[in-house]
This record gives sequence, structure tokens and C-alpha cells, in this order.
Amino acid sequence: RIESGPNLRAAVLERQRQRLAWGRQPREPRGDLRSGRGPAPREPSRPAPPARPSSASATPPPDERFLCDGGATSIALAYVDDDYCDCADGADEPATAACSGVAPGATFACPDPAQPHEGAVLYIPASRVRDGVCDCCNGRDEASGCEDTCWAQRAAAQAAAAGRAQGARLRQEKYVQPPRSEAVTSRRFGSDGAFFSLQGRCFDHESGEYVYHVCPFGEVTQRPRHGRGVKLAKKTDRWTAKDRVLHGGEGDRCPGGQLRSVDIQFECGLEDRVIDVREPETCHYLVPLETPAACV
Repeated sequence: RIESGPNLRAAVLERQRQRLAWGRQPREPRGDLRSGRGPAPREPSRPAPPARPSSASATPPPDERFLCDGGATSIALAYVDDDYCDCADGADEPATAACSGVAPGATFACPDPAQPHEGAVLYIPASRVRDGVCDCCNGRDEASGCEDTCWAQRAAAQAAAAGRAQGARLRQEKYVQPPRSEAVTSRRFGSDGAFFSLQGRCFDHESGEYVYHVCPFGEVTQRPRHGRGVKLAKKTDRWTAKDRVLHGGEGDRCPGGQLRSVDIQFECGLEDRVIDVREPETCHYLVPLETPAACV
């Protein structure tokens, strides 16, 4: 039947409304009408995760997740050491420098070659990781280019420790003074008078064109191999670091008018000897002197 007038207009509007409603609905495949099979199932965009057994816990096992920020944050293990900082405390990037700006206190664990056992750890700032400088003795802080020197450093540290122990025995046997002696009570020669045996003794040290004459508790001079020498300190008799650094001043004037001065820095050694003379500041000299008296 042919509609006309208002009825025709109403029928057209109803058909347009039905078509619009049909366009908004998800359309299912029609299937193969000739074979009589129903609609083919849609393939998911990605595989669905396997169903968790009803007996399994809703929380993944600890080995599948990484906890940080005091347990407040949980990330996949794949995100650990991926050069991206996921945790506020920087704990997820112990082998990279990614969290050094986010967590200024973040550290990186290196082997400590100064300790006798291999499990000892030495912590360095995480900002030093992948900076092109080999800080860890095994080079673990850099991707490449570092030699493993842990064994050599540990052997050297053990030898140094053995030397300090031997020096400590020599100190006790030959350098420490009786408790009530003047060397002890005056405090001029250390807290137990161990440096008393160096009084009145002098040590020569050659460096370049100069020969240095060092007398603990006395004067220190510098003499060229040919020519007139100068006095670096009139008397070294003031401790500036307990049982470690002996200061002396009132030396000859430098060309600029400043008086020369000396610090004798005592270090542990198996014999009494000056090992170097340096001038870290103009007209101020540093003299490292090894002696069993410093082995404590």
C-alpha cells in the first residue's frame, strides 16, 4: 500500500531512525548462509592471559614482581635495571644512573678490594655509573673498557694490613715510652711518647735537583746540589693533628716575602724514612715520613 501525506512522512522518518540506530550497533559477521554455519567468532586483538587456578593467590609470586618505595610500589622484574627510573627511591636501577637525579642518595654496590673476603661491598654514588670512569675494581659500573683489578688490589691491601700489624708490634716494642716518663708526660712526642726516638735524628731525601734535610722536632732545610740552601722551618714542634702532623714555621722568606713552613706527616712504615717532599702551596712544604711510631 502506498502511503501519502502525513503518513508517508512519518514512515520515512521512522525508517531513517531505524537505520541510524542500526549503524551505532556493533555488527556481527553474518557467517556462511549457504552452509548454514553461524557467525564466525572474532579473533581477539591480543592473547588473553591464562586463567589463574582457583587455588592460586591473587598476588603474583615475589619472584615475578619487584617491590620498592617501602613496598608501596610494585613493578615487573623486566623493569629493573632498564635505564628508566620507576621507583621514587631509585631502588629499581641499582646498575644504572637513571635514578641518580630522582634519588640523590641512590648508591651502586661494588666489590671492596680493601677487605680480605670477596663478599665485602663498597658503595659509590649511582651518578658514577656509566660515566666513563672505572670506579669498581671489577668494572661493573661501566658497560665496557674496564679491567678487573680486584685480585691485585685485594692482594696489595692484605700486604699493607700485614705491614701495619708488623709495624704495630715494632712500635710497642721499641717506640712506646714508659707511662710516667718525661717523654709521655710532656706530650711533646705523642700521647704515649712513641715519637721520642725521632728527636735528634735527621733524614735526607733527594728530589730533583734538591736535597732535603729533615729533622723531626728540629729544623728542615732545602739545599741544591750546587749552591746555597734555604731553611724551610726553624723548628717542627707543634702538633696540628694528634700523633699525625708536626708543623714547623719561621723558615727563610720566599721571593714574595712569605715565610716558608713545613708539615711533617707521619705514616705507618717498617722503618724511619722520608718518602717524599711536596710543595702543595707556595712556600709551604709537606713531608711524608714513614715510621713504626705511626702504626696504631
